[in-house]
Amino acid sequence: MPELDRQIAAYEAALPELAKIHTGKAVVFAEGELQGIYDDAGIATHEALKRFKAGEFLVRVVGDDSLPAKFYLRVA
Repeated sequence: MPELDRQIAAYEAALPELAKIHTGKAVVFAEGELQGIYDDAGIATHEALKRFKAGEFLVRVVGDDSLPAKFYLRVA
């Protein structure tokens, strides 16, 4: 999924600065840029889905080193 790879690269590039003041916060990356910072990953995902299509954004908790998960939505 090239779009997700783009968001991961943008997150990794911004991580040193994000880690200085936003460790533990959820961040949303879309369109290759930071789109928002939230206290909770669930809220971040909810807000991102209002603005972007699924698969076009990345939600990560700053400081969580686990690999990003891919989510696929099927709407009936």
